[in-house]
Formats: sequence, structure tokens, C-alpha cells
Amino acid sequence: MTAIYGRGADFREGDAREVPADVAADSVALALLDPPHHRAAEPLFAWAAKWSARVLISGGSTILYTGHVRIGHDIQIFENAGLKFWWPLSMPLSPTRKLPGIFVVIGHLPVLWFVKGRRRTDAQRLMPDTLRSVRDKSQHLWGQGTAGVPQLIEYLTKPGELVAEPFAGTGGWARITIAAGRRWVGADIEVGGSTNILAGGKLIATRKRKTSRLVHERHKLLGETS
Repeated sequence: MTAIYGRGADFREGDAREVPADVAADSVALALLDPPHHRAAEPLFAWAAKWSARVLISGGSTILYTGHVRIGHDIQIFENAGLKFWWPLSMPLSPTRKLPGIFVVIGHLPVLWFVKGRRRTDAQRLMPDTLRSVRDKSQHLWGQGTAGVPQLIEYLTKPGELVAEPFAGTGGWARITIAAGRRWVGADIEVGGSTNILAGGKLIATRKRKTSRLVHERHKLLGETS
């Protein structure tokens, strides 16, 4: 049933705050975080920050896909957990999106790079801060496509190292990780991803179809939590 994540992938179905609890401290080279952007999911950000700080190796990296208005808030959350904000990354958005109420045309999505301690000395290659992505929402409404993950794996990990993804979705990043010769562990509340959010022990359904897409796109672009 979990073959969609790739041969050798360690997928756990359930609450991200519970099912990967046994991932050892100081064992993960790269944590990829793309939590849902909804007010019900706000506690997931604080949990993800603390979890990343525990499981990362010294010099390991956490990559957080977030929204524009969340940037300052998320930096504070993750630095409070003990991680160092290293650099803002950018993922070009095509086509661009108009936000009339904000009076801007958004041409990129913000991605925040955090490091545990200082960046590891055995992987200090000069990494481009623009993440090239092949966008794909055919499998899931919230899909990010490749989202620069091949680049992140190449520059921030070494073969055989562990990549963790507690919001695994459709498994695209897992397959990229395995193909690159790294190990992968991840979780999601449903195999293949879900448009529900687990909060307070309950599944909260987001709105569906066209209305859901419009609302979600605004939340995802801006990082709104309502």
C-alpha cells in the first residue's frame, strides 16, 4: 500500500507528531517541512520546529515551505526551538498570481532554510538560493511538485544519509530521495496525502472543489492561518 513512496521508504501513517516519534535524535541530515496552511494547523509549526531541532545532526538543515506573511513568525518559532535561520530561499511561481486585496503580483514562494548549529563543514558547497520546481497538482490539491528537492538533496546531504518528511503527501519527494541514494522516513495522516488536518484529536475537513482551491491558494501564497 505504501509503494507510492518508493522501495525502501519508511512511511508511517498517522499523526506526524506521534508516528515518527521514534526517529532517533541526531540522525537526520535534511528535514523537509511543508505543513498545511490553515489556522487549525498552527500547532504543527511549533511541533515541527522542536522535532527538527531534536532529530537533525549537527549542521543538518531544515527546509520550511511557507507563505509570505508568515516569514517573520516562522523564523521566530524555529529559532526559539534552537535552530539558526541560515538563508531565505525562493521558488519561482509560474504562472504568477494576482492578489488584488494586497495589490501585488506574486512571482515566487518563500522557502526558509534553518541549520542546527553551523552548516556542516563536510557539505559546504555553494548552493543556489533559487529552487527550480516542476509544479504538479494533478495528484493533490496542495501538491508542490518537485519544489527544488533534487537540488536540496544534492547540496545538503550525502549518499546514504537520512531525509525526513513528516508531511509526506503524495510521496513525490520520497521517490526523489530514494532515487538519489538517500534514506527516507516520513508520515501523513493518510497514504497519498489528505486535504484534512488532524488537530485536537479530530480530523478537520477543509472546503472542497473550486472554493477550496481558491481559498487554499490564497492561504498557501500568503501563509495565512485563517
